[in-house]
Amino acid sequence: MKPAKLMSKAKSAKNPVLKPSRLHLKVAAPKPTKKNSPASRKGDSPVREDGVSIRLLAPAARKVCVAGTFNGWSAGANLLSPAEGGEWRVVLPLARGRYEYLLVVDGIWLPDPAACEFVTNEFGGLNSVISVN
Repeated sequence: MKPAKLMSKAKSAKNPVLKPSRLHLKVAAPKPTKKNSPASRKGDSPVREDGVSIRLLAPAARKVCVAGTFNGWSAGANLLSPAEGGEWRVVLPLARGRYEYLLVVDGIWLPDPAACEFVTNEFGGLNSVISVN
């Protein structure tokens, strides 16, 4: 299943300003800490030795998943686990390649606010992109 068009169009691909339509979800990239600061990770990349780290700050969320080209866009295949302070986390063991993905927060498909790259999808919204080298 592919993501439904639930996002308003972004102002630009370089600076996506995304607003969930009809819903009021507050999501954000997690704030840096000593453990996840750019100085402690190579180039602030989510790619780690054990996989790709996906993190989201969504304190009011009840369920967060990630769906993308790596799992056939299955919304329930990769669940994020709740952590302290409203943060959600998962590490995906991905092979080398370029992947498009979206976060599914309580059934709403959203681009990852922490992603460095976005592409326009077939629904006119944006997909997040991660490259594993």
